[in-house]
Amino acid sequence: MNPHNKKIVAIALTAITALNSFGLTMSLSTHAITTQTSLTVLTDTKSAFPDSQSVYDVLISFKKQYPDGTPWGKNKSYNWKGGIYTTGYGCAAFAFMLSDAAFGNLPARTTKIFNPSDVRIGDIIHYHNHSVVVLEIKNDGFIVAEGSLNEAVKWGRLVTNVEISDDFIQHITRYPQINTGDSNGDGKIDAADASCVLEDYALIQTGNSDYLPENRKKADDVTNDGKVDSIDASKILDYYAALSTGKNPTWN
Repeated sequence: MNPHNKKIVAIALTAITALNSFGLTMSLSTHAITTQTSLTVLTDTKSAFPDSQSVYDVLISFKKQYPDGTPWGKNKSYNWKGGIYTTGYGCAAFAFMLSDAAFGNLPARTTKIFNPSDVRIGDIIHYHNHSVVVLEIKNDGFIVAEGSLNEAVKWGRLVTNVEISDDFIQHITRYPQINTGDSNGDGKIDAADASCVLEDYALIQTGNSDYLPENRKKADDVTNDGKVDSIDASKILDYYAALSTGKNPTWN
């Protein structure tokens, strides 16, 4: 085993030992630790925390199937998994289809206030009775993908912040809200989150931090010291233990 892989295994064993000290277990079979030299620790970093690049890659992959000019009229419909609406028609159908491809079953959240700095790749902007999906963020607006623009699909149009502000309706996002300690994004804090933190720590220690979405790193860093390490995992376990005994713990 080469030195790089030995380091992976050492970190993994440290993680297991830390969890076991709290009467918990972490299985090597369910948390894939390989001896490949490319990506030696493979964890489900996508989980509930998609990153902007992976979202963009999914969205742009649809351009081959639905190139510019593909007929897409107002009669098109799509049943959405986002939760706010059941079905979208026309431009909304196209937006919802792309959104589901990028975000799966993640629930949507909406705001009626337009703040350009809050918009992320993959978000849906509804303005002037038209829905678009954000592909790129520019200083003065957004590059978008859209259906039902003159009864067809269109990629790459710039929609300016001024245009949106003039007749803004809503901004829809499916990126999860960041909850400190909820590293796997399942809406609760427990030992599974501590396990995720230790996995993420292993990725960081072995130079694979690029595989971690920034919002997951923020959820991991419960000590708020700007880094992810075993101390964060320990704090999460302390927090979970307190919750389990009916207490109301804080991160302080």
